[in-house]
Amino acid sequence: MKDVAVVNVFDTSTRVPASTVLVAPPGLSSSDPKHKQALVEFLPNADGVILVADANQQITKSLTDFVKSIALSNRPINLVITKCDSIPPYEKEKIKKYISQNTKIPIKNIACVSAVKDDLKEFYALIESISKDKEKILQQVNESWINNIAKILLKRAEELLRNSSTDEDLKNSVISARNDLNRLNRNRYDECEKSNRRMGGRL
Repeated sequence: MKDVAVVNVFDTSTRVPASTVLVAPPGLSSSDPKHKQALVEFLPNADGVILVADANQQITKSLTDFVKSIALSNRPINLVITKCDSIPPYEKEKIKKYISQNTKIPIKNIACVSAVKDDLKEFYALIESISKDKEKILQQVNESWINNIAKILLKRAEELLRNSSTDEDLKNSVISARNDLNRLNRNRYDECEKSNRRMGGRL
């Protein structure tokens, strides 16, 4: 498996809608630099993020730092807490509240699960909520993309004004900027086509 980049797994279960594609990149705790690189490189392709944390472990700095960086990209963040069978039931809400206060993840986006007791109700409820909000999620991603393009174009315009000493220089710079804009539009069109083909978003 050393040279395998992606493994596709298909299931006949209907608990997760077919329009929702779940992608599991390497975890934050991996010490392999290639794992972290794979995680960071995939994130721009995700329309939302589901983090997984152990109920018996403290909130790590790597987790909080990661949440902050994801928040800057306007990707919705969700958290699944595993091994909740190992803690008293009354502790679940306390843990959710603590995590929400320290990561700014809304409590409604946090689910407690237990594989041992086959307790996945909150996870399925979270997936259902994500599916209902998918249109809003994709709109946020599109707005983020448009804002990034606007920043690039503004920076390019400022460079044109600074560096163009003659009319001919300005004309060539405008042509170059127009080519850049066309390339960005083509890339965005390709991304929209991919999004339509996969009938929704990746998480």
